[in-house]
Amino acid sequence: MAISSPSWLLSSSDFTTTSIILNPSLGQAIPVPSLPEPIICKSFKEALKYVKVGMYAVTFYLDKKNTPTISMVGCVHKTGFFYRSCMLQGIACGDHNRQNERSNSWRCNQDDWSFAAIETKEIHLYPKDSILHQITEVVSTGPKKEEPVAEKEPTFDPKVGVDAYVEALANFVTDKERLKWIRIFKRCVLPAETRNSINEVLTMVLCRDKFESWGVFSHFEKGLTNAILIAGPPGTGKSMICESISAVLGKNLMILTSQELQSSLVGQMEKNIGEAFTKAKNEDAVIMLDECDSLLYDRSTVGNLLAAEISCLMRAIENFDGVVLLTTNRLGYLDPALQRRIIAKVELPLPNKPARLEIWKTTIPDKVPLEGEIDYSWLSNQPLSGGEIKNAVLLAIRKAIAAGADVVGMDDLKHAVRHVLDGANSYLRAKPGRIGYTNVVTS
Repeated sequence: MAISSPSWLLSSSDFTTTSIILNPSLGQAIPVPSLPEPIICKSFKEALKYVKVGMYAVTFYLDKKNTPTISMVGCVHKTGFFYRSCMLQGIACGDHNRQNERSNSWRCNQDDWSFAAIETKEIHLYPKDSILHQITEVVSTGPKKEEPVAEKEPTFDPKVGVDAYVEALANFVTDKERLKWIRIFKRCVLPAETRNSINEVLTMVLCRDKFESWGVFSHFEKGLTNAILIAGPPGTGKSMICESISAVLGKNLMILTSQELQSSLVGQMEKNIGEAFTKAKNEDAVIMLDECDSLLYDRSTVGNLLAAEISCLMRAIENFDGVVLLTTNRLGYLDPALQRRIIAKVELPLPNKPARLEIWKTTIPDKVPLEGEIDYSWLSNQPLSGGEIKNAVLLAIRKAIAAGADVVGMDDLKHAVRHVLDGANSYLRAKPGRIGYTNVVTS
């Protein structure tokens, strides 16, 4: 079988339609696996006796080499008319609205195209539901580009555990901000007991479907909020843990403080609380009540107005169908009624020496050029929190860059540690009855 090239449509021998192939420049061929038996007509006049609206017609002519070639594939939208036919040689399609019986061909009303010179040899009429319907659509509009199938985010399996899930997320997530916090969560230095508590909390949140399938949500009318209290001294990583949890859950973090909620106007705080929690629900966000002791202090120590506002906030927490993270470094100031509204309490202690050693090693960036050996034993002996270690590292890097140095040395780190400890001690000494850090620094 000879093939006319280039062409939008290719033909088959003996006037039998076997395939329709697009212009090679589009890079797609469409096979016709099986077509029903067509009504074969030798002229358009004969075709008009059988044609029905919705049919698909394929017309053949003999090219210069006397090879049967498809000239049109079109849909019949009105008896006697072909609609949106796909034309040979890539010439534009048109509505065929006139029959030229003398030349036994179809004509188009477009001036730049005519079939008057082409002698049609056969017309094949196919049923409405023929596969040609799909083929004609593709040929008319060009090939549809297949959308790449997006990889699905890893699913959590409680049998495998949170650590394996977080590792899978770190290898899958491409969003830079989310990936940053997932990696921070992975390398966060925590006591084993604290890490287990956080993993249990995440397991409860990630297994929400199981709660639903067990009928928990339909059985209890309230008190279903995943409210988690994270307590610990300053610098132990409370805010970091909240950011990391929201990243692992794949949700935005909405941080609420007394500044966003409290108001001097009577009734305004209740309104602010309602709007904030509604917004979080609509956006499927995790709520973080930062320094919640400034919002949820013991109601027995305040007046009726503030007590009413605290009650409103606790009701909002209890009724919220989502995750609420509460942070505090003053656990004893919270209202006792908050205890029954939280599902877990995570306490972050100040790091001990082995933990400080690990924090120092993971906090100094890998790309920072270091001078000589770093005395991690000396560094880990200093009574610093995780946040203060981070500040000391940043201070040492700034000092080295400001001095025009190409490396960060142990002297830079020692100077930074002394600066951080002196600042903490002077601050604490200024408060009556407060005991400052024991300065362990030795030259």
